[in-house]
Amino acid sequence: MHDDWRRVAVRPRESALLGISFRPRQVEAFGLRGQATLDALLEYPFELLRLGAYWDRIETSAREFDTHELDWQLAAAERAGKMVILSVGPVKNFGYPEFYVPKHQLDRPLREGALVQPEGQASLLSAAKRFISHVVTKYRSRDSVVAWQLEHEAVDPLGFEHSWRLGRDFVESELATLRVPAYVVAGEPIAMVAYPRPR
Repeated sequence: MHDDWRRVAVRPRESALLGISFRPRQVEAFGLRGQATLDALLEYPFELLRLGAYWDRIETSAREFDTHELDWQLAAAERAGKMVILSVGPVKNFGYPEFYVPKHQLDRPLREGALVQPEGQASLLSAAKRFISHVVTKYRSRDSVVAWQLEHEAVDPLGFEHSWRLGRDFVESELATLRVPAYVVAGEPIAMVAYPRPR
């Protein structure tokens, strides 16, 4: 061990924006109140806030959507003048355990080691696209939403919990649902974030 890191020059961030992610489940696990915790975090001087549209919390039963939790989070971000990246990964989203498909949308667990493709999971893909469309339609006119994140680390396995991963075709089919091709940022191996409007 050494402390060479103490002498490394820190380059100015220039135009890079700084931000945080808000994870409601983590807040709850610590026994904290969500709204009070988010309000306290929003007092810090950062520009971006990543919020997650967690499928299992929004669609608790078939085709019934309850976005009240995401609504108050967005309202708090807007009051604080923050820009929001809204993660609409229906299958994988940020936070632990990363997998947020409601039980009524998947009749059996995804096979370990599998590459999840449209042809093998057509009903899951169809339901995921309906969810994406619902969320994007509801929030696309909000000026605070400057970007969408589609699936969190989409093509990576979940780690210790699961060894399956989403196939490129599956995620590209979801991406088409965002309907914002002019501002797609291509990443490796597939596009992950789409900007609805230039800033």
